[in-house]
Amino acid sequence: MVTVDLDLACLYELADGRKGVVQPLGGLCGDLHGPPYITLGNDNRFGAASGETLYINLDRADQFRRLLIFAYIYSGAPAFSRVHAAVSFLPPTGQRFVVELRERVHHARSCAVALIENREGRLFMRREARYVYGYQADIDRLYGWGLQWARGHKAAP
Repeated sequence: MVTVDLDLACLYELADGRKGVVQPLGGLCGDLHGPPYITLGNDNRFGAASGETLYINLDRADQFRRLLIFAYIYSGAPAFSRVHAAVSFLPPTGQRFVVELRERVHHARSCAVALIENREGRLFMRREARYVYGYQADIDRLYGWGLQWARGHKAAP
């Protein structure tokens, strides 16, 4: 059994065209009440079952153009083929939706989990489960976000 630091993150594009990422790496934890209306609740570095939580302020749904929820391995495992993880979505109405990250894609270090798009004022979510060999910049290129990326590190716990 290996302790894995699996990080949950979100690429966002707001209705006004602003783009960015909410992730533990670089301390980009977002803001729930101001742009980007997304925040990371915690950074679980030890693979605990409770995992990480990403909050999205659905009262500001009109501010979102698209959101891409993704996960990446920060440390502890060489690829998703060695990780048993799931991402749960808990909408305020409706049933819980779970995307299990159990596909055995060798060498994949990141996974685009779900894409949420604003279509005519309503948010629609689509399961992606697309595994990527690289990291955030590779997810960005795959979905056409166009951000500039630099190597980052986490602050000491």
